[in-house]
Amino acid sequence: MKDIRPFLSGISLAFILTGWLLFQAYLAWVVDPHGPGLIGPMFGVFAGLVVLGIPLLIFWGGFMWWKRGRLPGRVHALMFLPPLAALLAVPAAIMISVMRGPDASSQAPAGGEKPGITSPATNP
Repeated sequence: MKDIRPFLSGISLAFILTGWLLFQAYLAWVVDPHGPGLIGPMFGVFAGLVVLGIPLLIFWGGFMWWKRGRLPGRVHALMFLPPLAALLAVPAAIMISVMRGPDASSQAPAGGEKPGITSPATNP
């Protein structure tokens, strides 16, 4: 723990980015995949990568410059593996929601019938 203490600002930024990406993956899993609601979580992923990912790369570059390229492997792993794993969660959440399919309660009745209305021929 002693050798990563100076790098906690970059590591904490990486975990904030990871939390944001996981939240967006949760939204993508909850939202109907067949509707326009999936645009929000996907936009959130790209916005999070721009707002938090670019500063993460700047921190990493600064750390590499400060230590003259001799950054401990733990720091590389703690800064990049959690966000990369969270990025894999977004497509997995979308794939799960697509495989889940629409609910049976939201399906339209067969034969073009309208719910609650019966034809006169079927009434006794």
